[in-house]
Amino acid sequence: MRVGIEEFRPERLSLAREFRIRTKKSLADAIGTSSSNLTKWEAGDHKPEERHLHDLAWELDFPHSWFLGEASVGASGQRHRSLKSSLKRQKLRMSAALAMMDSTVTYLDDFVEFIEPNLPGGGWSTAASISEEEILNAAIECRAAFGFGLNPAGDIVDGMEEFGVLVARCEVGGTKIDGVSAWANSSGHPLVLLATDKANPARSRFDAAHELGHLVLHRHIKPISFDDESERKDEFELQERQANLFASEFLLPTQAFVSDLNLVHLDEFADLKLKWNTSIKMMIYKARKLGLIDADYYKQLLIYYNSRGWNRREPHDEVMNFEQPHAIREALEFVIGADPKRLYDAEQRSGLNGSLMEELFSFKPSLDPNDNLVVFRRAAN
Repeated sequence: MRVGIEEFRPERLSLAREFRIRTKKSLADAIGTSSSNLTKWEAGDHKPEERHLHDLAWELDFPHSWFLGEASVGASGQRHRSLKSSLKRQKLRMSAALAMMDSTVTYLDDFVEFIEPNLPGGGWSTAASISEEEILNAAIECRAAFGFGLNPAGDIVDGMEEFGVLVARCEVGGTKIDGVSAWANSSGHPLVLLATDKANPARSRFDAAHELGHLVLHRHIKPISFDDESERKDEFELQERQANLFASEFLLPTQAFVSDLNLVHLDEFADLKLKWNTSIKMMIYKARKLGLIDADYYKQLLIYYNSRGWNRREPHDEVMNFEQPHAIREALEFVIGADPKRLYDAEQRSGLNGSLMEELFSFKPSLDPNDNLVVFRRAAN
């Protein structure tokens, strides 16, 4: 009688398949089994045999240990940027990536002490209770905590990591979803995953500020799970508007923005982009929201904006750089150090192999000791 692997975790098979954006049928066909078998494995009704586990690991390019790890990895209260069902696969890939971040950080917590989360704000229990003034004040308070004051914001990703938020980047398989944020189930850290599918650094900075807004404003608000679809949509859109407002004020504080504006035309916005490192389109939106331009001129500016081809590529995009996360990568370098044998231990305990670590954290094992880390210290025994 053939016996399945007792330690097999069905939800981890789902996560691996979703990260690779594979259908059950395509995966089942590739390993020579039926879709119904795969469905039973993911539901936990049956467990795969050793040969099937080997085939799954090979086809999905995940180590065997991933499918046998703890069941609790993942992130609660995930806030994606869209409710569209057509983007389900991309959202599932991002959710899987958050689980992989959580698994890796849980492993690393045994060796290093990440910075404790210490973000301002977060005292609200419902989104409806947060006023627009409170959102603007939270953004300014967060700027002050990051050391930006009313000056152009520096590296937002670096700022988040300095306040205990762990960040990663990866491709998600489309340009319609920009990021997701949540609190990890296993490690307990706040996590942010930013999509790299859009080659636009200014947009990426807005995405980072948007996810920061969710963590600051909505950390104590229950995840959206209403039975009524219209109620769920209304709540989702409210939280998205609030995160957008936070991001706009965080990147471009009203007081400083108004004092910088003179003629309010596209060329002036292009010049200001070099100073504030924000997209021209965001400045147009902000000028309209503040009442600095009327509805007719707003429409004209957008028409001129599109006619110049700026909806595809704005001026000065080429001089901006993507902000890169470093905390998890540096922790991996610190733990593995000059001993490549530790990579095997990391793989067995986190469930991620070297290619997955590189894909998510830009980590490449090196033989050179890293003596310049200041973010971490060894965890107390």
